[in-house]
Amino acid sequence: MRIVVYGVGRVGTKIAETMYEEGYDITIIGDNEKKIEQIQKTLDVLSIVGRIGDEHVVESSGMKDADIFIAVTDSDEENIIASIIAKNQNVRKTIARIRNPAYLNEVMLDASVIGIDHVINPEKEVANEILRLIRTPWASEVDSFIKGKVLLVEIKVNNDNVGYLNTKLVEVSETGNNIIVIESDNSIKKLRLFDQHQRVKISEHVFVLERVTDVGKVNKIFGDAYKKIQNVMIAGGGVTGSELLSILENSGIKTKLIEQNKGICNSLSKKFKNSMILCGDATDLALLLSENIEKIDCFIAITGDDEENVMISLLAKQHGVKKAITKISKDYEEDIMARIGLDAAVNLNKVTTNKILQFVRRQELLAMSILNENLAIMEFVVDESSKITKKTFKEAQFIRGAIIGAISHGEEIIFPKKDFRVEANSEVLVFAHRKVARAVEKYFKG
Repeated sequence: MRIVVYGVGRVGTKIAETMYEEGYDITIIGDNEKKIEQIQKTLDVLSIVGRIGDEHVVESSGMKDADIFIAVTDSDEENIIASIIAKNQNVRKTIARIRNPAYLNEVMLDASVIGIDHVINPEKEVANEILRLIRTPWASEVDSFIKGKVLLVEIKVNNDNVGYLNTKLVEVSETGNNIIVIESDNSIKKLRLFDQHQRVKISEHVFVLERVTDVGKVNKIFGDAYKKIQNVMIAGGGVTGSELLSILENSGIKTKLIEQNKGICNSLSKKFKNSMILCGDATDLALLLSENIEKIDCFIAITGDDEENVMISLLAKQHGVKKAITKISKDYEEDIMARIGLDAAVNLNKVTTNKILQFVRRQELLAMSILNENLAIMEFVVDESSKITKKTFKEAQFIRGAIIGAISHGEEIIFPKKDFRVEANSEVLVFAHRKVARAVEKYFKG
């Protein structure tokens, strides 16, 4: 598969790195000569300095008849125009990152008509991720798979919760769920199913798989420490804040939003009648105290500044907020947020990258998300010729470094045990070390 990536920021570079490591034919284009030079030193891909509007760049990139074109520059307009040009070059599928909500309105722009096959709106994706975290207050990260039927919920183990989790995870496992444990060094030998006789340790990551329809059961198990979120306070009224308010307006959750810009405050006040819009500085402790910060169930920091979001979240935690959700864009060390006392971090660039990769990989499998630098979760339809349909799960020699987490057959969701037989055409959710991802694909294709 030949993929052309336009844009050499964090998202474009990460997509190129990931796809290159998995054996794809990659071309990356950008107008930042220094970043292109850095890419040339680390990746054996065709890298071109320039812009898509330049005929020479289009010709030298080999874009014509490519399989996928991905536009992730910092400009919505450039991404749109570049996608149109790519479609005119007979590129099979085009993906564009578009952030301005006005462009997402079909009255303003019908993406499919002008040749954009898939639009990624990062702020909307982040808002949806935050909503999932609100609904599972005990989690540090949440995602959905198998057409939204299965939730994948991450819990990070630390000094404060290790004893509590070892007790509660036994209860969760007894409900029939699958629980995947990843040890802190993420080596290929350290991916395992939870065993109540093998306690989880500090710095490990725990992933609970649950049917969406049954998530209330798990919420109930953790309910003694994490009550249902009924009121939230949001810092930041930009695009993400507006998207989140749109989702929360009719949810029954009481919402307050703090924004410094008076124009944005006025606009949000007119649009959202069921939310309280406060014009002020979210770092102002006097303002937070006057709005009873200690009674807030969940504080969400989604300004445009990572450091400010971290500081505001810490301030909220210091004054009694049970859960803080923090939006970030930079690639901080995986566990740094937990170490400094924050509950959940939503990485704008990671969310965007995973959504784009899911679309790219959908040409070969249903979905794939990168959990971290070494691990991925993949979704397949089991081919009739796959050997896993011929033997029980216990008898079939599955790939070392991979674990089947959930199976969907028809309307039934199954969390498999060792004596289970996987039927052809079932959808399967697999945790795998990225080094064996290709081998896992071949295994299910037969």
